[in-house]
Amino acid sequence: MKRLTVLTYILLLLSGCTTFYTQQSNLTPQIDDWLDQQRYDRALETINALPADHPQYEQLIEQVPAIKARRQQFIAQVLKDAQSYEAVQDWVGAEAILDEGLTRLPDAPELLAQAEFYRQNRALRRERDQAAITLAKARYINLARPFQESKLYNSDDRLRARQEYNRFINEAQQVSRELYALGQKYYRADQLTQAREALTLSIETAPNELSEQLLTEIASLEKDREITNTARQRRTADEQIPELTASFYDQLNDDDYAGAERQLREISTIEPSAADKLRVILSDMKQARIEELTRNGENLYNSGYIEQAADRWRTALELDPNNQDILSKLERAETFLENLERWQSSDGPESEKPQP
Repeated sequence: MKRLTVLTYILLLLSGCTTFYTQQSNLTPQIDDWLDQQRYDRALETINALPADHPQYEQLIEQVPAIKARRQQFIAQVLKDAQSYEAVQDWVGAEAILDEGLTRLPDAPELLAQAEFYRQNRALRRERDQAAITLAKARYINLARPFQESKLYNSDDRLRARQEYNRFINEAQQVSRELYALGQKYYRADQLTQAREALTLSIETAPNELSEQLLTEIASLEKDREITNTARQRRTADEQIPELTASFYDQLNDDDYAGAERQLREISTIEPSAADKLRVILSDMKQARIEELTRNGENLYNSGYIEQAADRWRTALELDPNNQDILSKLERAETFLENLERWQSSDGPESEKPQP
């Protein structure tokens, strides 16, 4: 209630200020001053509150579009200046630019939203840095443990060595607890990989029953999810494999081997074992088609249908681009066709006509 009263008072005060300015006969100096200070909303609010019979009403109303344009330019520049800090993730610097802009336009939603974005990023960066420090501290403790134990057993001053070792153990326990808290935070955010790393390191740093319990819970959760995912994939396979398989055979029947391969890749992502069987079928049918086209081409070539033979071999070569035998046949046919075209264009005698 007290806060509401204060806000109400401020609103009344601001409203009173606006009313005060609208009652002045010459507002131009004040408007110009606000514009110089880049307080565009204050200027626009005052102009919009002017009564129609105000002596400067028409003059000031005409300035509104230009003031709004300057306001948008100011906002765009502030956002641009703040964004220049994003590349180095200097969220503090970016936020400072936005805060400075908000002193001029405290109610601009564009600036408020971006400022909140930077605040969230700064908080997240702070959390990540702290997490990295805690993890690094734990790794250092684990590396230092053998040397601390060696000092304990080999020092001439056993009492002092024991005191130092106890401080070391206390620090290790504290870091282990911090890692448990970090792992729990990751767990609640469903970042299980990070949670597992923090909890495992917690246990390595010092015995921690809470970390062990949470790590067991995570392992159980991941196992349940794996079972659920497997069941979901099985349902997906049962629903989609028959349809995809039928489409695969349709493509084969239409001699669309590229389309059949696309269907096969999709089947492979769902049910690899089913794809393996179909891949054998595709390979056999493609090979049979290549052999058929090769034979047809040879028969056509030997019968003098050179262009038709070349067409068959081109189709076969599309299915098997590295087949040197088919490539050789095609080159021979194309060479003959080129010679025939030259002979026809030169109108040479029949005795010089090329023979296939």
